[in-house]
Amino acid sequence: MSGPSRVLCFGTSNTWGSNPVDRSRHAAAVRWPGVMAAELQGRIEIIEEGLRGRMIAFEEEASPGRRAMDYLRPCLMSHQPLDMLIIELGTNDIKRKFGATPQSIAKNLEALIEVARGVPLTSPDDRQFEIVIVAPPGIGTLKAPFAPDFPDDAAANAAALAPEYKALAARTGCHFFDAGAIVTAPDTDGLHLEAAQHLTLGTALARFVAGTVLPAPLSAAR
Repeated sequence: MSGPSRVLCFGTSNTWGSNPVDRSRHAAAVRWPGVMAAELQGRIEIIEEGLRGRMIAFEEEASPGRRAMDYLRPCLMSHQPLDMLIIELGTNDIKRKFGATPQSIAKNLEALIEVARGVPLTSPDDRQFEIVIVAPPGIGTLKAPFAPDFPDDAAANAAALAPEYKALAARTGCHFFDAGAIVTAPDTDGLHLEAAQHLTLGTALARFVAGTVLPAPLSAAR
């Protein structure tokens, strides 16, 4: 492969860049995918596929189009060739109405990984890609309008996704990164990251993928 690695970041509002202060969108250079790209200095080409409210396998009647299970396959086919898929999902699946456990959320994510692995290679440029499973950022003290949507133990459930995702990564041959060990959403709204957390997360992810996923830079390989 020549040129930068093509990396698709597929996630929730914290990949999209929702600003908890005013619900605007953080600038591209502020969002963690942009931070990661800047840190890696031309070694990766970022494709952002963040969506507010995205869930792995659930759908809300009032907000259709947010079910990853339906969208991931055409999304991946659209953006081939790819070298890496980073998946940041799970927070919205914790919502009270779904009654999901960390174990069932991880099971749904496993089915989504199967979807990703089943994407056909139909062009000479298409290629198999590495998958990085990201356990979501920690949940802070939830505020309106989000607090009523989540159970009282939402923060504990979010934290419990990390060991489930780590085990999933081990048995499916994916890479694992625990965002919750790096950042927690501030109490501004308890759910979304401010610029400082995006900087921390993007920098940490850059170091992780450089050390475990990306090919060595040519200067280091000589």
